[in-house]
Amino acid sequence: MMKDFREDWLGWNLLPIAQEGNTGKYLKYQTLLYSLVKSLKPNRILEIGFNAGHSACCFLNASPDSKMITFDICRWGTEESAKNVLKNNGFDITLIKGDSTTTVPKYFKENPKIKFDLIFIDGYHKFDPSVDFNIPYEDMNNTKDYINSKGIFIIDDMSIGTVSASYSRINWDNFENISFDYKIEKNIKILRKIS
Repeated sequence: MMKDFREDWLGWNLLPIAQEGNTGKYLKYQTLLYSLVKSLKPNRILEIGFNAGHSACCFLNASPDSKMITFDICRWGTEESAKNVLKNNGFDITLIKGDSTTTVPKYFKENPKIKFDLIFIDGYHKFDPSVDFNIPYEDMNNTKDYINSKGIFIIDDMSIGTVSASYSRINWDNFENISFDYKIEKNIKILRKIS
């Protein structure tokens, strides 16, 4: 059995309990993410789907000098307290509240020159026919042009139909797939921007 090294992370034991989805319950998955981020040493991280902050805590402990922008609709009531836990432990994190299909484009309209070294997509996974678009598609498409060359783009929950279908609809010609032999509990896609 693996030792849970996350117990030593700043803020980990103070994060609220997630109400839905929780990368914190997957030790091998977070071990992979932690190792990837530690080797990448990103200056800027963008995340969609903050929830109770477990992935953000992983990323920021792996790269404590990173600046992180995270987007979340904030429907669970865990988001603000999780952000405060991370800020109180010295991390540079900004939580932008609201529907990512509007807040992300607004952010990039206001900050067109900002690019990220790591983008992590783990937001809403369902297709909503009432608004006639697929949120995972919008999240991927609205962020993929804002990643630096050699930056890493991670898509969580590829086993969910709307996520994999969204991925298939996007032109990823400027990205290469990163494969890994490490068996983890989740189905994810890791890409590197090549140009």
